[in-house]
Amino acid sequence: MPVPIRRGRAVSEADLTTLEGDLGYKLPDAFRRFTLLNGDGAEPESNVFDLPPDNQSDVRQFIPIREINTTRRITELFPHDGCPFAYDSGGNLLFFQARRPAVHFWAGDDAGYDGVEVAPDFETFMEQLAPFSL
Repeated sequence: MPVPIRRGRAVSEADLTTLEGDLGYKLPDAFRRFTLLNGDGAEPESNVFDLPPDNQSDVRQFIPIREINTTRRITELFPHDGCPFAYDSGGNLLFFQARRPAVHFWAGDDAGYDGVEVAPDFETFMEQLAPFSL
């Protein structure tokens, strides 16, 4: 069952193209479609995803498009070609890298590593995002 998402501010193709120019690479198509549909800074309801090898995390908020570059520049030791797209409840980041569609989890307190792959691509990641329940 998909996780309901509260929409954010409207995003245009021009906003995404500007970000791609700043990043130096094209965003994954599934992420572009998601952002155009759900808006800037969309917030999913309470959710969970599996974090290998034996943990879980969540998505608190999708990072607003205009904040992605700032987030990647001010985050110490974040992978240089990474594009952060969401925060979890602990302030950790979900991201993908240039020309690599896999979604990775990056824990801010474990700076200096390239993250843990959580899904082969954004579409699969969103399919794995499940409603949280006790």
